[in-house]
Amino acid sequence: MNTISINTLVRENILKLKPYISFRDHNEFNEPTYLDANESPFGEWNRYPDSTQRKLKNSLAELRNLSPAQIAVGNGSDELIDLIIKIFCEPKKDTILMMNPSFAMYGFYATINENKVLQLDLDENFEIVKEDFLKTVNETPIKVFFLCSPNNPTGNSTEDIEFYLQNFNGIVVVDEAYIEFSGKNQVWNCWLSILI
Repeated sequence: MNTISINTLVRENILKLKPYISFRDHNEFNEPTYLDANESPFGEWNRYPDSTQRKLKNSLAELRNLSPAQIAVGNGSDELIDLIIKIFCEPKKDTILMMNPSFAMYGFYATINENKVLQLDLDENFEIVKEDFLKTVNETPIKVFFLCSPNNPTGNSTEDIEFYLQNFNGIVVVDEAYIEFSGKNQVWNCWLSILI
């Protein structure tokens, strides 16, 4: 497998986006009342949280020995799944690959974003058939592969994740949302194998 830059996989219009910066992120705006945000000046929990999640990212980075720039957080995995598809998959053009059965939201958000969904049927032990995987990825251009481990709803962990990473030229999302219930150590120490 060739090493590729993540920027070559991001949609062109996304690369050109300028990030939204809140007024309160500018040092010159340090007023105690923000009427523009429709917040109350009273009480302890009267402000919107930091939109850049600096404290959380710094804490997670320290915990996992990563840079805060390598961490993306969201309001649950559904939001992150949707964002991954929006960032990397061109509507009406790109395809995602997922296990079957697996977490239905991968296909749901791909369909909402007008992307094609391919499914790898699992064998009787709820494992991916590697030959089927290789055949699929060699015959069809696929942008994102969602690899759920432990899988939802089967509960089994995918063996040999390195095999799938080495044999796929795209974004591999290793979804370890239920790793604490598996009795195994977290493999990638993050939600995305690409370490965004």
